[in-house]
Amino acid sequence: MTKLKQERLKRNMSLRQLAVILNLSFQYVSLLENGKRKPSFDVSANLKLFFGIPADILLAITNDDVPIGS
Repeated sequence: MTKLKQERLKRNMSLRQLAVILNLSFQYVSLLENGKRKPSFDVSANLKLFFGIPADILLAITNDDVPIGS
């Protein structure tokens, strides 16, 4: 899981709600959250403005979904 997804869930937002706020498709936001796409400069700037966290940190993978013992 990325920090982006953690922050979105912390705010009780759906993927679609975040996509609307950022003026992006929910599919694109999903790809960002799953680490399958890198954001453009503009998207990175908007993520930082909205969450107050730099995009490189938001898109970092956390250890929250790695099974223990792996």
